[in-house]
Amino acid sequence: MAQNLVLKILILGSENVENYKIIADRYFSTDYKTIVGVNVLLKTIPVEFEGKRVNSVLSLWDISSKSRFEDIRKIFFKGGVGALFLFDLSNPSTWSHVIECYKEIEVAFTKIPFMVISNLRSSKQITVNENDIKAWVEQKGGHYIQIDMHNLSRMESTFKNLVAEILSSNTSL
Repeated sequence: MAQNLVLKILILGSENVENYKIIADRYFSTDYKTIVGVNVLLKTIPVEFEGKRVNSVLSLWDISSKSRFEDIRKIFFKGGVGALFLFDLSNPSTWSHVIECYKEIEVAFTKIPFMVISNLRSSKQITVNENDIKAWVEQKGGHYIQIDMHNLSRMESTFKNLVAEILSSNTSL
């Protein structure tokens, strides 16, 4: 019998990136909970860990980056065991915002497994240096992946990889 494990994953990024809506509409059911300053989605993903099947119930908390929620944003970090940072390769300010969000996470957690996910709208040009981004992510101990938000076939493996890292780095789960 599979073990069920609920994992709170924080989603952070610039409000100028509509990744959350794209992920919610295409990858998750559109039945999600909205709270002031945060949207919560649930997704169950089965993973193998230490020879056992684990049903990881991902509770994804898309935390608003709007300045009016700045005072309460850190409250939503409590209980987080992983983070996704989302940005647009055609908009350098969204990458700058990821760095600012990471600084907030760094203050709240000693270490937290994370992934940086970029997307590029097909009609746009890359305006940020991906090599610099990859180097920054590697230096911070995270993982980087580029995803076409209109073809989310890689999302399942992305979440499975994050869950595997969370499970292997967190002995208290």
